[in-house]
Amino acid sequence: MEHKKKLYLKGLIISNLFASTAVAIVFMWFWFKDKLNFNFELLWTLELIVMARISMFIGFSFILYRKWFKQESVFLTDAYFLFGIFFNMLCLGKILDLFSYLANVSGKFTLQETLIFLKIRYLIIVVNLNPLLFIGLGVVLNIINTYIKEFTTVKINRTRMRMIYLYNMISILVILLAPTVHVLTQSYAILISISMVGIILMFFIMYKFKGLSQAHGLIIGIGFLSFIIVGFITSPLRSAFANDPTLIELGTLAEIIDMMVYSIIFAGFLLKPKYAKNKPIILEENRNYSKHVASI
Repeated sequence: MEHKKKLYLKGLIISNLFASTAVAIVFMWFWFKDKLNFNFELLWTLELIVMARISMFIGFSFILYRKWFKQESVFLTDAYFLFGIFFNMLCLGKILDLFSYLANVSGKFTLQETLIFLKIRYLIIVVNLNPLLFIGLGVVLNIINTYIKEFTTVKINRTRMRMIYLYNMISILVILLAPTVHVLTQSYAILISISMVGIILMFFIMYKFKGLSQAHGLIIGIGFLSFIIVGFITSPLRSAFANDPTLIELGTLAEIIDMMVYSIIFAGFLLKPKYAKNKPIILEENRNYSKHVASI
């Protein structure tokens, strides 16, 4: 098992180094083309807040990965690992957000470049939701199985993966086929709203039926619900900043609000519900799934 942990650690380090290198290359490319504004005197508050959020996500993922590695046995389907991946990818997304802010202030991005960038950013968000969907659908399907009793472990996992594949296929097609920035943003708003509502319901159900012992489903659900509610505030703030780059304080305020919401979500991932004291640390169905995958 120690050898397995070392392999997983190497995999995490290599994948993060690869992603960091790719982002650095993109930054350097557009910087040399003079399409990014690094004016710290003008953007210092926004840049500091975004850097604080990036550091926060790094810290969140590190804490969750550490909890995962401290387990006696580790599987790629463990909740701590999947939660860590979620925050790890949020970090990458926030780096791209910083890129978009610098590009927006420079005012030198063409509509086509903006469209391509937004498609990349939205695709990352779609992929980023997969760990939560994997955990949520697995627990919800197991809860349903306690009443219907028609699903085997293999059928539950096949159903879960088919639902995740369907979600990814529809989302990716909608994003890639969007012809304009307006169509893309409107389509994305619908997709993310449906996804968020589904995730909120899953975590509330997990808490109600005591289906997840590694995190507090109620707090996470409230956190994502808060994310949707404050979206009615942050979206206009970001739109105003996008239309008028001089309104930097509005973009900064949106980032501060989002930072508070994600702190609530992380608290849910970190804390355990009271019923967790009587449950094993790792979901049994996740262990069974890992063994099934290993045997294929």
